[in-house]
Amino acid sequence: MRIPILRPLVLVLAILGMVSLTPVQGSYPPPEKNSAKSKIAAPKVKEKTPEELQKLLSENVKCSFLEMELKAVLSDLSQQTGAKIKFDTAFLSQQPGDMEGLTVSLETDGMPLRKALRKLTLAYQLSFGVVGDTIWVSSEEGLAARQMRQYIPISCKETPLSDLIKTLSSKYSVNMVLDLKARKSKASETPITLELEEATLETILRLATEMAGLKPVRIGGVIYITSEERADKLRDGDTLVPQIPMIPENRNDGQPGIAAAAGVMNGVPVAPQPIAPVAPPVENPPAGP
Repeated sequence: MRIPILRPLVLVLAILGMVSLTPVQGSYPPPEKNSAKSKIAAPKVKEKTPEELQKLLSENVKCSFLEMELKAVLSDLSQQTGAKIKFDTAFLSQQPGDMEGLTVSLETDGMPLRKALRKLTLAYQLSFGVVGDTIWVSSEEGLAARQMRQYIPISCKETPLSDLIKTLSSKYSVNMVLDLKARKSKASETPITLELEEATLETILRLATEMAGLKPVRIGGVIYITSEERADKLRDGDTLVPQIPMIPENRNDGQPGIAAAAGVMNGVPVAPQPIAPVAPPVENPPAGP
């Protein structure tokens, strides 16, 4: 007689168990949509040496760009090649006009990266080059400033100047040419000993050439190493970096003025801007009507 009583009790307990196991709506956060996609990070660009970047500039890339912003195109090429390719905003933002919104077009199934960058930058009179682990797109002046003012270590002992120049040129992707007369003379074989934990490339080059009685001079995008007399005739100035004036907001007369000609402002190269001349005071101003 007890069995009929137990059956309803077991049934009730089973129902209660099912209810307790059923999640209450809203008690748990809803699953994230496309959670798998949200966890996929953008592919990282691996740091490369200047030598690796020079080789990469010879590799083919595919381009299908129609009126795209140059910065977006450089980002696409960076993902294609796995190299850092950057638009030099710090310098080019100082240029007149909207340099940030430059648009370019290029269509090709296969072209060396160097040639593609040349086509993309030539229309706007820009240049590109390797500085450290990055390919920078900038002006010729901005690129020279970045290359010659990069801090590098140097450790050489009794190294012939010609070998040192060749090493620096290859390792840091800067065009350096030793004068033919210097090559034929003993100056190019002068043993150079330099031990510096860190110095700018310009400083190292000046020290090394000074030890050999030679002098570097910048001609366009090339550093030409020759005799002091010849360098003085060829030089654009006393520095291997082009002089780029710093422009404060206003002069006393309300026109833009020049604060200095150091080539950088707060560590950033600054582009030259036209300066309005100050009109000389009139000694005898005409009488009014």
